[in-house]
Amino acid sequence: MRKQTKRGYTIGGIVMKSMRVERLGKLFRAAANPKRIRIIKAVMAGSSSINDISMNTALPYKTIERHLEILSSVGLIQKTRSGLMIDYDLNTNDKDIYHKTILQLINQVNY
Repeated sequence: MRKQTKRGYTIGGIVMKSMRVERLGKLFRAAANPKRIRIIKAVMAGSSSINDISMNTALPYKTIERHLEILSSVGLIQKTRSGLMIDYDLNTNDKDIYHKTILQLINQVNY
């Protein structure tokens, strides 16, 4: 149960800052979609372009593009442009424990 206090929110007896709660909610919403989990798994397996991800997930290009934007916006995936090509990789630079935990959980998923 979530309860608001002067210092933030209390969740299970732990006081969390409002911004932290919002970030956690965005991460969970982004990772909760089965197509996004498949995309993250493909990137974990070494796919780096939308074409590679499409071949490994059997998802259409536009679907992958839309989901990659959502994953990028919350920091789970980072994109690197080199010329006309855009490569996608896991964002392993984020020090947030929730970010790391979500990626570890997705890594254990078999699909």
